[in-house]
Amino acid sequence: MIYLAALKGVAPDLYEAADIDGAGYWHKVRFIVIPKLWPLLIINLVGQVILSFNAAENVLAMTGGGPRGATTVTGLLIFKKAFVYTEFGPATAMAWLMSLLLIGFTIYQLKMLSRLEFKTAGDD
Repeated sequence: MIYLAALKGVAPDLYEAADIDGAGYWHKVRFIVIPKLWPLLIINLVGQVILSFNAAENVLAMTGGGPRGATTVTGLLIFKKAFVYTEFGPATAMAWLMSLLLIGFTIYQLKMLSRLEFKTAGDD
């Protein structure tokens, strides 16, 4: 739904100009659609990366890391290192690195959001 709304926000004049210039379907996608959707794509990608780091609870509850660590995620690895193997030093270092990574992703996402111009459907 979000992508459909973003596609509706692309000015029809751009498509008309591309038709006049003889652009094919893939040229329209490459030079009109993707540049208009790029900020939305990046925001969703970064948001999903951030949310994927919160998957430790689900994995712990359902599989406990799975057979031979097949479903171990970073958060679960940190938890096991700290509380199962009692290696608090490496677990703390891993948690700090994960936090710095997530803070970096969040700052990048906020910068992307600050560059966007939000419009309602009736705005021209």
